[in-house]
Amino acid sequence: MNDFFAADPASCDNSGELRFLLGHFGPQAGRYLAAYPATWAKDVGKHCEALGPVEGERVKLLLRRAREKAALLGNATLLWDERSDWIGNFRNLTRQRPGGFAQAIVPRLAKTEGMATIDDLNLSPTADESIQAVSSEYVRVSRTLLLLGPELVFVDPYLNPCKSDRRGLLVSMFGVAARGKCRRITCWARHSDILGERRHSWEEVQAALTTILADSRWPADREFRYVLVDDATARTKMHPRYMFSIKGGIRYDQGFQCLSKGRRNDVSPLGHSLHEEDLRIYHEGEHDMRIEKVFESPRPSKS
Repeated sequence: MNDFFAADPASCDNSGELRFLLGHFGPQAGRYLAAYPATWAKDVGKHCEALGPVEGERVKLLLRRAREKAALLGNATLLWDERSDWIGNFRNLTRQRPGGFAQAIVPRLAKTEGMATIDDLNLSPTADESIQAVSSEYVRVSRTLLLLGPELVFVDPYLNPCKSDRRGLLVSMFGVAARGKCRRITCWARHSDILGERRHSWEEVQAALTTILADSRWPADREFRYVLVDDATARTKMHPRYMFSIKGGIRYDQGFQCLSKGRRNDVSPLGHSLHEEDLRIYHEGEHDMRIEKVFESPRPSKS
């Protein structure tokens, strides 16, 4: 999950090969293609110029869609030396950032040890995996979506901020989101699994959320909501545990919790249909669950 790949701009010889390459990347695949160097899209277009105007327009369309779908991502911090070719630059980059890329794709005639061509690309449809259930691993597989999503939604019936196995994890994930493009986080949990005589009070939950936001350095000018619902008699049931944005999402089989004794959590990217369904329910409000409690920060001003 969340692996980055790199490709020489000359690695695809036509729009069909480019479509095949780009189709392996994006939030719904759980892996991403780096726009390396910063002029990568322009360089791909130049490489395909000789194919004619019709093919050129196809290439432009594919590149535009890849950027819109967050399959192709730029990173201004990746160094580039104009005196060297693409393979030389990539090797220098990997020496500076060991483990930063899962694989490099190069032109067929430039194939070299440790690098693949478009013909060798044999990736699974999605990059699901089983991770150790510790904060650093949750952040690793979620980092790109945490940084890219303008609005993030966390869904977990048992997302109790008062519990230590959830609290530290939320601080880590919210802290990454605070450094990215996210302007709003909304968390959804089940009222009966959080509040009660043998659980926690609403005052304790609000105090815990306030501490988490402070510890994660969540900016005061950005929004945060924590929503408790009753789904006992609703057609819409809260069961799977997700984190998603309009860009895509991730499913966490055991939800958002750190587990002891090396226990693991299966994580996988959300497919298109599930992602659309979750957006309708939790982003657009198309559900019949009853909202019981809402914590908001900053609190809405009274007019």
